[in-house]
Amino acid sequence: MAELWWSATGYEVSPAAGSIGVVEDVLANALTQSGYEGVSPGVLHGFKPGVDFFAAVMFLPISGANFWQVVAVGGDGSEAQGLAELENIQSIIAGLKFL
Repeated sequence: MAELWWSATGYEVSPAAGSIGVVEDVLANALTQSGYEGVSPGVLHGFKPGVDFFAAVMFLPISGANFWQVVAVGGDGSEAQGLAELENIQSIIAGLKFL
C-alpha cells in the first residue's frame, strides 16, 4: 500500500536567486542530479526509478519573497525510506547555490 509523507515550512527567496522561478529552475536540476526523472523547470515533481517513490515540491506565495515550501514524497517504500527521502529533498533545497 502506497503512503505519503510531507512537510511544509517557510521559505524566503534569497537576493542572490532573485525570483522563485530561478529557485525552481535550480531545484529542478538538483533533483535530476539526485536521481529523479521526469523533472523539468516549472514542473517540480518526478519519480525515482528502482525505489518506487515520487516527489513533488511546491512554493506557495505568502508575500513578497516569502513562500510556503511544501515537499511531499510517496510510494511503496517503508516509512523510514520515505522520511529519509523527504529529508534528502529538504537538504537539497537548503543547499541550493546561486551565482
